[in-house]
Amino acid sequence: MQLANKKYILSISGGNILTSLGGTEKVIITHQKMFNASGISYVYIYPVTKKIAGFQLYYYWGVVLDGAMVGIFETKALLSFLSCSENGEYFLMKVHIHHLRSILLDQLSEILDYIREAEIFFYLHDYYLVCDSYSLMDSSDKYCGFGVPSQEKCGDCALWKFHWHAEERRKFIQKYLNRMIFIAPSECPAEIIGDTIPEIRSRIRIIYHQKAIGEYTGNRDSVPGEPLRVAFCGLPIRIKGWEDFLYATEIATQRGANVQFYHLGKKDKEYVHIINCPVGFQNGRKTMTEMLRELKADCVILWSGWPETYSYVYYECFAANTFILANALSGNIAKQVIKNCNGIVLSGRDELVDLLSDSDKLWKLVKDYRARREYGPLELVENDEIIILSMDDGITIEPMDCKKLGIKRKIVEKAYLYHLKNKCCGK
Repeated sequence: MQLANKKYILSISGGNILTSLGGTEKVIITHQKMFNASGISYVYIYPVTKKIAGFQLYYYWGVVLDGAMVGIFETKALLSFLSCSENGEYFLMKVHIHHLRSILLDQLSEILDYIREAEIFFYLHDYYLVCDSYSLMDSSDKYCGFGVPSQEKCGDCALWKFHWHAEERRKFIQKYLNRMIFIAPSECPAEIIGDTIPEIRSRIRIIYHQKAIGEYTGNRDSVPGEPLRVAFCGLPIRIKGWEDFLYATEIATQRGANVQFYHLGKKDKEYVHIINCPVGFQNGRKTMTEMLRELKADCVILWSGWPETYSYVYYECFAANTFILANALSGNIAKQVIKNCNGIVLSGRDELVDLLSDSDKLWKLVKDYRARREYGPLELVENDEIIILSMDDGITIEPMDCKKLGIKRKIVEKAYLYHLKNKCCGK
């Protein structure tokens, strides 16, 4: 292994950060850039697997060093690679585990047992330690509620037959509990997961993904004579409340509400009464905050039907001084709306329909919010607290000799890297 820096983080998750675009991957990429900027290398590993008819054909670890793919390794070969210092000794500062999806726990245990002195930061990005349904929505798309999974509570859910998966994950963290610190992006996952696994409560540390800087004083005045601008922000999917939003907008339009509806995010399809505005960080598109500020959006709907552990979108809306309509089940979104007094928490679809249909009432709520002159942040920057927590002298990994694994690995690696190159190029 050859790194640009003597100290490094070993980061582990279930997806390839070079091709995956989920929230967890976004956090990992952000961490890699922050650690690199601080003179610390970032070694990221993830599972590379292939199954045919339920049979595990092969299991490798993909390795990304400081943002560049370097190859795939079986577990012992990976340890040999990590412990081989081509440029003097390297010091492993911390192990960061971001997710266990797709990871074989016995293979991960082999790694952690070998580097047994390294402290482990385990991230609570969602509720995968509680249930295979990481959002805590059951097979009928309803929120499961608080409490430890059980036959009595979960017996009617189709996912209950897989409950032993989560039980194995909980046994895994119990094995390494004395080495683990759990990092939660808000109080919400700390409370829910701590309720399911009481042993970890005292080991949970809350670190928000971002820090708020300054005050944004724009978007505080109403536009006379124009309809109220109301936007749904995020992916048009059921788990985010898209179906409730569509239903509420149809009823509100039928009732003659003086509202112009927008959707900021990936386009679903054409709707006569909804204007779509693409947002993102690619192809020169505006960010969510930039688009909300440009539109002078009065109100946004964040309608997740499950307890979000963080929600980047909430903070992007907060930074545009928009009034927020939040679902009571939306976790950190609802908590932050209450904390920052920048919206209202509604208990269900009927309340959303009634409020959107009564544009005079909604206008009053927006104007009252603006009159308080309590501003959202001017900008949001990544929280570097995790770097400070990870700073120490680190440990060295005891060298492991592992013979080359022959033609099988060469064939699999060549095929996988060819596939990865095509995927990264959009082929």
